[in-house]
Amino acid sequence: MKRLLLLLILCVFGFVGWVNGQQKPHIARVNGEVVKKDYQVELFPNPAFEYLNIKSSGDNFVDPAFEVVSLIGNKVRTEVVKIDDSQYRIPVRQYAAGHYILIIKDNGTLYRRAFKFQKVIR
Repeated sequence: MKRLLLLLILCVFGFVGWVNGQQKPHIARVNGEVVKKDYQVELFPNPAFEYLNIKSSGDNFVDPAFEVVSLIGNKVRTEVVKIDDSQYRIPVRQYAAGHYILIIKDNGTLYRRAFKFQKVIR
């Protein structure tokens, strides 16, 4: 059972690591027109202590939604603070120490990506 759980965790990290490395242009449909969007998303600091900052360079999101999931698949309550059109902040101080997956979805451009981050306690 422990080996199966370890294999599952390694598969999740492998998939998320692969997704994190994929910073290619995104093909989307905006107002019925197919367009090529160039999203470069950066999470910092990683590992995070109080806040996780999300910065999008290139094209901005239209209608972003952020979801944080623990490694075992539990959704974590997420409050997102919009700093400007290209930067957001998620307070993570109340999260337990560990690894999490941040899923960013933009219904306006059909963008969807997953990123891993670590929450630490000082």
